[in-house]
Amino acid sequence: MSGLVLLLALVSCLQMTKAVPCDYATGLIEPYLSNKTALYCFDDDADDIVHEVNEFSKLCSSGDFSARSDGMDVRCGAGYTHVGYLFYECNTVNGELGGDITSAGLTPYSACIPDADIANVCLDVTAANPVSKLSVDSVFEIENIDLVAEANEDTVHYQMVCDDGFDFHGDVVKPVNGHCNGSTDGNNEYVLSAGDGCYELCDADNTDMEGVSLVHEGGSRSGEKIDTEVICPDGFDIAHDSPALWEFTCNGLKEGTANGGQYSCGDTCPECIPECPVGTFEFPEIADGRMVVADAAASGQTVVATVQCDDGFGLAEGAEVSYDVLCNTNENTTEANSGFWTVVNDLPVCMPTCPTDTHAAIAFVDTVIFSGDAGVEGSTKEGIVSCDSGYALGQDAGYSYTFTCTDGQYVADMRDGPVCLKECNLPAQETDDLLFFYDGESLAVNGAVSPGRHVVDVECANDTLKLVGPTTMSCRDGEVTFDGLEAPYCADTIICEAPNVINGETHT
Repeated sequence: MSGLVLLLALVSCLQMTKAVPCDYATGLIEPYLSNKTALYCFDDDADDIVHEVNEFSKLCSSGDFSARSDGMDVRCGAGYTHVGYLFYECNTVNGELGGDITSAGLTPYSACIPDADIANVCLDVTAANPVSKLSVDSVFEIENIDLVAEANEDTVHYQMVCDDGFDFHGDVVKPVNGHCNGSTDGNNEYVLSAGDGCYELCDADNTDMEGVSLVHEGGSRSGEKIDTEVICPDGFDIAHDSPALWEFTCNGLKEGTANGGQYSCGDTCPECIPECPVGTFEFPEIADGRMVVADAAASGQTVVATVQCDDGFGLAEGAEVSYDVLCNTNENTTEANSGFWTVVNDLPVCMPTCPTDTHAAIAFVDTVIFSGDAGVEGSTKEGIVSCDSGYALGQDAGYSYTFTCTDGQYVADMRDGPVCLKECNLPAQETDDLLFFYDGESLAVNGAVSPGRHVVDVECANDTLKLVGPTTMSCRDGEVTFDGLEAPYCADTIICEAPNVINGETHT
C-alpha cells in the first residue's frame, strides 16, 4: 500500500470516529427552551461542576451557545421551581441533543414555574406515590413536572415506573408513559398511556402450595407464566419420575403489598411427598448388618448405600461394599422423611469374621499363631504351627502354613496343610557295638526322633570294624526302624587296608 493511500485511509478512519458535536441552538433551545422564562442553560457539562445560577449564567433564550459534544444542563433562577428534565446529553454519533430522551419517544421539556404557582406542579415525582406506587423514571434526571388537569395532544409525557416490589401487569408492553393529574399534597396521581397501574410482583417463596417455593430469581409481573423447578418443604420432594419444570402463574393485587403476589399452579400442581432420609437402616433380609445411606432421595429414586456389618461380621473377600437402594413412599403416611428404603437386586451378606485365636481342629496340632487383625470370609493368613507333645511336623516340613477364613474360623488346606506325626524313641539295642546320630548329635536310647525318612545315622562304635547292613534309621508310625530288611551289625574281623602292590593286582 502506497504512502498516499495509507494516509487517505487514516484520514477516513479519523473522520469516521470523530465525535459529532450537537448544535444546542437549533437542536434543543430554539424548538424546546427558547420561550421559557428564567431558564438557564449550561453547556460546560462535567462531573466535577455544580451548576448554580449566578450573574455569569446565561438564559437559554439568549441563544448564545456554541456546538458542543458533552451535554446541556438547565437550572431555574431564584423564585422559580424547576419542572422537567435537568440534563440533555449529546449523541456524538448523529449530533442530536436529548439522546436517550428523544430515542425513547419522549419530548424534551424543561420550564421554570413561579413559586406563586406551585399549586400547578407535581412535586417529588421520582418518589413513588404511596397509593398508586407510581413514579416518574429518574433515569433521565428529572425534577418535578407540570400538573395537567386534562390530557390533550400537547401534554408532555414522561416514562413511568412502579415502586420496588411492584410492576405493570404482564400484559402491558413497556415502557409505559404518563403525566401527572393529581394534587400537590404528595399524593400525586398519574394518567398512563397503557395499563391501569402497578401490581404486586410475585416472590419465589410465596406460592399457593403450603411450604413450597420456586427456583426462580427476580419477581414476576402479575399475569406472567413461568416454567420452574419447585422446592418442597424439608423432608419432602416430588417423585423422581415427575417433570423437572412446572408452570406457575403470578397473581398480584393492584396497589397491594410489595412483592406480595402469589404464584399459582392452577389445576396442574406438583405433589410433594415424603422423601427417604439419610442414616443407617436395618433390613430384615440382611442378617448381622445394615445399610448406610448418605444422600436423601425422592420416591422412586435409586442411590448407592454402603454395607455396615455387625461386630464380628464382615463382607467376604472381594465382595461389593456398595449396593443400590430404592426410595419408596407409604401412601398412608404424610410425615416428613417417612419414605423407606429397599435393596435393589443382590443383597449383601455379612459373614462371620475369623479371630486370630480361632482355627479349625487339626489332628495332633497344639497351637496356630496368627498375626494382625481378624480376617474376613475368603481371606488368607499365614499361621505358625506347633504340634502336641510327642508329635512333630515331618522332616523338611516348614512351620508356616496358609489358612483360609471359612465360616468364622481359619481352615488349613486339605492337601498342603500341616500334618503332625507321632515322634519316635530310639529303642534299646541288643549290643553296644552300634552308635546312633541325629541331626549331627549323638542319640541315646529312648531319645526322641521326628517322623520322616533318613534322619538317624548308624555307625559302629569301633571305627575299625565294618558296618554290615543299613546305615540309617527312620521314624515310621511311631517306631524307629532300620532302613533295610535286617538290622545292621559290626563285623568282628579287623578291616585291613589293601596293600599297595607295585606292578601287580590284589584280589580279596
